[in-house]
Amino acid sequence: MSESIFIDGELLRSDKHAALRFRPDAGYAPFAREMTAPLTLAEFSASVGVFPILFAHGPEGPAPVALMGLSRGENLFVTEDGSWTARYIPGHFRQLPFFNTEVRDTGKVVLSILPEHDAFSGGADSVPLFESDGAPSAFLANVMVFTRQQYDHARTTRVFCNLLVELELLTLVTSRVKVPGQGARRLRGFAMVDRKKLKALPDSRLAELERNGALEAIHLHWASIRNLEGLAARIAQERGGVPIAPPLTSVSSIAHQLSAPLH
Repeated sequence: MSESIFIDGELLRSDKHAALRFRPDAGYAPFAREMTAPLTLAEFSASVGVFPILFAHGPEGPAPVALMGLSRGENLFVTEDGSWTARYIPGHFRQLPFFNTEVRDTGKVVLSILPEHDAFSGGADSVPLFESDGAPSAFLANVMVFTRQQYDHARTTRVFCNLLVELELLTLVTSRVKVPGQGARRLRGFAMVDRKKLKALPDSRLAELERNGALEAIHLHWASIRNLEGLAARIAQERGGVPIAPPLTSVSSIAHQLSAPLH
């Protein structure tokens, strides 16, 4: 028996989906209300300057996510026309409406799709999934390579998360994020790696984390938290016209705050 990670997903079959065509300009409108996106370890370095990287509870336990809004149903990086405004797009979104599924009890990994996704609506620029003889098209063959890479990265990330659980390093946090001119938003339900717990580990475990790359990932996770200010600035910019970039303290800004003349 095979299972999809999406309730409305199904295994891709040449006999059933022979007529499907993919429209590459579908955009990211379907994710406009997604507050988080799953991340893999391979994405931490690209995400650290864009999104806060936190841990959320998933079907298999805690898993890293990119935080894209400060309220449920809010994605600050998708415009009304479906354009993505950040310099990085999580791989989870880039692979959809395709994704890999593992067939239970066999270990076999197969390609699945979201058949009702807007990208399958066809159009002049759409590309076929299958050739006339039922063989995968060149497009689909490359998709299979990409989605398998995403799947393998996800499994590696699961090993990392299981280690964090084993070492009891994750702690639930509640944060208050100040939105310029609009008060504060309260962020709940996410976890972070606890600095004190990490420092309390025996040297042998710290050395292990360093050798397997986990320690680097943890530091990238910590460094990404400053992006909460960036999310708050985006909210303020959308509603009040202030710059997207969070304000940085400078001698000039201090002078302006104190209404002091500059000499």
